Amino acid sequence: MTLVRLVRAFALALVSLGIAQAGLITSSSQIGQPQTVINFSQFAGANAITTMGPVAVASGVTFRSTNPDGSTLGQGPYSFNDNGTWNSSVTFAGLNVDQFGGDRYTMTFSFAHPVSAVGGLLNYAVFQYSGFSDVVMNALAANGSVLETYDISAIAPISTPNAVNGSEFRGIEDSRADIFGFSLSNSAVALTDLTFSSTIPEPSTWCLLLAGLCGLLLSGRPRRRQ
Repeated sequence: MTLVRLVRAFALALVSLGIAQAGLITSSSQIGQPQTVINFSQFAGANAITTMGPVAVASGVTFRSTNPDGSTLGQGPYSFNDNGTWNSSVTFAGLNVDQFGGDRYTMTFSFAHPVSAVGGLLNYAVFQYSGFSDVVMNALAANGSVLETYDISAIAPISTPNAVNGSEFRGIEDSRADIFGFSLSNSAVALTDLTFSSTIPEPSTWCLLLAGLCGLLLSGRPRRRQ
């Protein structure tokens, strides 16, 4: 196989892998600028509510829950068992799943306008033999279908043993602004500092590599005589 054919085959293979598709992110710095951050402070104190929604938590952002007993928009204390507690200094959205793990619910943030990346500081309850289910995080399309899904407990677990206000950032980014919803489900999970942006992330290393390969491919083409 000639060099030109080899480069062409490699470039096509990269394209077939779906470069710059949605992916798990673990830092707010991976979300483009400008960012919008919702800390749920409007639900502090006497303004705390337990609801299935829909509730507007910011302009163009709506909260819903499938928990028939309602999820919390408010402030601590909120216990995560072995993962510690959020005290009254933290305002959040909390799913409030049955402590015996018998029920599985979902809380969803819907966006009036699509975003390219979304996530937040979160934590969830863990306790040996409790029956708590894994935390599943989804990015949703306009019709509610799942664009990307990640089992956080399995692939990016959060461990803050006995901490006060312990949390870690988890989220999802996409190569396009096509995320209309962000959901967390299946365990006693709470989130604060919901962060999102419609800015398209910078090209990945693979995208740059592909561009270089394309340049090499073009430069390797034979030139016609004048």
